[in-house]
Amino acid sequence: MATHDYVLANQSGAAFRGDLNNALAAISSNNSNSTDPATTFANQWYVDTGDNTLKIRNAANSAYVNVSAVGGIGSANLGLALAASPTFTGTATF
Repeated sequence: MATHDYVLANQSGAAFRGDLNNALAAISSNNSNSTDPATTFANQWYVDTGDNTLKIRNAANSAYVNVSAVGGIGSANLGLALAASPTFTGTATF
């Protein structure tokens, strides 16, 4: 799990390399963490490990929008209905 502010400060070689590695770790893990990243960007992906929800930042950079609101990231197809032959139980309102 990693988040980063994506600002690579002017610093010594070893410190810069560590900062860069942390930024790359945040990118490769989709900014996964149990809390929202402190620094946000429009259209930024974020995996909320607290409730297993994949989120994306809106274009105005004012809020996150849940992408996998049902079932979370641990379920097949992000908890969304399959395109071919979906099965629904209960009342389906469209």
